[in-house]
Amino acid sequence: FQGTTPADTSILATYTDLAGTPPAVVLARVGLGKAILSGVHLEISEHEFREALRSHSDMAEHVFVCDRLAETETERLGLFRQLLSLGGLTLSDAAQTGEPS
Repeated sequence: FQGTTPADTSILATYTDLAGTPPAVVLARVGLGKAILSGVHLEISEHEFREALRSHSDMAEHVFVCDRLAETETERLGLFRQLLSLGGLTLSDAAQTGEPS
């Protein structure tokens, strides 16, 4: 955003390592519901990222991202669950624990 954040919009996270700390995750009211826009792909696991990299010739340069995703898996899933909850979704017990239902 440039200037003022629009009404009914909340910036939930920013890119602190970029100039001007632009929004990374935004929550907005849309009609009677809510929308969450995330520039961060919280839905992608270490395994999925590693599989996607296999077709890239520069895979070796990006494997460190897979390692970091593996280290922070619990935090990533927790944040993803929090965002879904903020969006108004109710998670089942299986979704809360990560166990298959």
